[in-house]
Amino acid sequence: MLFIHFEKFSIFTAPGYKISSETAKTLVDRYPEHMGQTIIYQPPAYFSVFFAAVSPFIDAVTKSKLIFIKGDTSKGTENDKKLTEIIGENWRELCGVGIPVIKPKCVPGYDPEKVLGEARQEQKVYFEQEAALDALMEKGLSYKEAMAELAKQQAPAEEKDNKEAENDSKEKEQLSLQSNEQKDSASSGEGQHDTEESGPTLHE
Repeated sequence: MLFIHFEKFSIFTAPGYKISSETAKTLVDRYPEHMGQTIIYQPPAYFSVFFAAVSPFIDAVTKSKLIFIKGDTSKGTENDKKLTEIIGENWRELCGVGIPVIKPKCVPGYDPEKVLGEARQEQKVYFEQEAALDALMEKGLSYKEAMAELAKQQAPAEEKDNKEAENDSKEKEQLSLQSNEQKDSASSGEGQHDTEESGPTLHE
């Protein structure tokens, strides 16, 4: 599924006609029948002009998968029901609706630096694994044997990471409990101090 967020779309920051048409042509030519439903969310009034420009490059099958969502999407509305049916109850969180813009000219909730950092880390891990596999295969192991050996080597490290994460969680929980106990103790001491200052209560 593809979700195109147009809520704050501006013609001044939109891609040019050439880029838009080439993107549409690439999607159709390189990924035929790969696209599921595509949601065009809150397109502006002048979007129809933009869509008319790229429409000739989109085949009929692809056009049939386009779903336009415009207007009220608050809970209980027809638009909300439709999006919940297609994406799920958490469609707002998944699609960045109602989430603030982290960086100008980016879709809501999208942090390019964070995503780039995660991508680089994944790439680093991938190349490290490939190098380790090559080293094992140079020793005479088959690809399947090398994969099994690599998994065996990585298991203790993963177990260690899981244990460290579990210990961190327990430590934070313990600190939270201690903090709450200190607050309760301080509150109780203040109450007792107030009682002593007020003196005994006399009853007739």
